[in-house]
Amino acid sequence: MEAGLQGLIQKKRALSRRSRIRCSGPGSGPRTGGTPERPRDLVPVPSGGEGLRSVAPTCGGEPRSTPWAIMRNRRKAYHVRAALKGASLVLPLLLVVGCGRDAPEEAAGPPPNPLLQPRSFTETAPESYQVRLMTTKGSILIAVTREWAPLAADRFYNLVKAGYYDGMAIHRVLPNFVTEFGIHGDPWVNAAWRQALMADEPVRQSNTRGRVTFSKNTPNSRTVQLFINMKDNRSLDGEGFSPFGEVLEGMEVAESFYAEYGDGPPRGEGVYQAMAIAKGDEYFNEEFPLLDRIESAELVPGGEE
Repeated sequence: MEAGLQGLIQKKRALSRRSRIRCSGPGSGPRTGGTPERPRDLVPVPSGGEGLRSVAPTCGGEPRSTPWAIMRNRRKAYHVRAALKGASLVLPLLLVVGCGRDAPEEAAGPPPNPLLQPRSFTETAPESYQVRLMTTKGSILIAVTREWAPLAADRFYNLVKAGYYDGMAIHRVLPNFVTEFGIHGDPWVNAAWRQALMADEPVRQSNTRGRVTFSKNTPNSRTVQLFINMKDNRSLDGEGFSPFGEVLEGMEVAESFYAEYGDGPPRGEGVYQAMAIAKGDEYFNEEFPLLDRIESAELVPGGEE
């Protein structure tokens, strides 16, 4: 009897010593002050609904089987399931919106400027046609004969149809030589056409007064600039300048264009063509505001054959 009582006392002391055991892992040192915590290895947890049991401690945090750990794990599992369920509902909706026929389309921007596509200017001109230039000083009527210079006639026809010369400055006016135009007000258009070179053509007509000819500075370098001969310039024939048309009406208009700026560098202080090509109307308006302009260039109805 006494021996049995002594055994119970020893078991009680052993339990008391165990209750003071603490996990010795990192970050879990003894606390200072206050009442001792209930030992984590003796926290009661549900055990299959059949009472309570004690579990071993897990160093550095809550035991995996404590009520708090179980609740935390259950919350995590709940949020994961909720996220997956939400994704399963949202993804099909996104697919419908992204692929459905009723989805709004992006607003279309302005159509591209056709003048930026020189390669599309390939239409063959009629054997003869007429173009009327409406300028700030009046009207000039030009008759074109394709047989004189087919490449030049085709190029001028396509440019006029596309409105290339509308609003253009008449940048070089030399009364005893030529009146020249063809530098566009948009530098991007100028850049596009600088490489649209035409091969030289045989000179079939002379550069007499009123004849219309494309400009060039080296062989096979014609693009968009052209000039009206203000006098007989037969010396240009030997340099390969091939007329393709002539002025029928309005030579007096051409003679009235503003000419006080004179020729460009290095022969004068007029329009510097390289700068005009690079800056367009910004340069013309700032430096040469008195230049006359072509308000419109149009094919004359009934002037084609």
